[in-house]
Amino acid sequence: MLTPSVVDPLREWCRNCIITLEYACGIGKSNFTIKELITACADHEYIRPPPGVVLVITSDMVTQEQLDRLLAKVVYLEMCIEIKHSSIMSLRIPNLKEIRPCQPGRPAILIENNVHFEELIIPPTAIYPAGELIIRIVRTPSLPHTTINEIQQWCPYCTVTHDYSS
Repeated sequence: MLTPSVVDPLREWCRNCIITLEYACGIGKSNFTIKELITACADHEYIRPPPGVVLVITSDMVTQEQLDRLLAKVVYLEMCIEIKHSSIMSLRIPNLKEIRPCQPGRPAILIENNVHFEELIIPPTAIYPAGELIIRIVRTPSLPHTTINEIQQWCPYCTVTHDYSS
């Protein structure tokens, strides 16, 4: 994140450039709520935090509708989404071209202990950091076997099981 001491001289040097201090999706402050993030990022194609900021959304913070609205148009996603013990039934990111976790070594998508979860939509052409465990889905008995197979083909490093044996 650029500081005002860096931005001001850049603005002076390049008067036609648009240089801002905005955080994720145009939020102009460093501390913001998940509701503010969802409102700001809905309909955005890029969700990427400034350096040093970690974006994590958990299922106890959002509804299915908010999650759908947030991810409907996203093509680049750099955050972690954790859905645990919730009534969330799906995660749809139909336009995704690139996904990155919020922190190295942490899955970008974690879905755990969700009896009702039954749909994950990510294009098979989406890219992710090589060798990363980008998705971890365990104990989701309603997730179809075809979806599990598709995810495993797309991401051999990902952990995806539908039952309670893991």
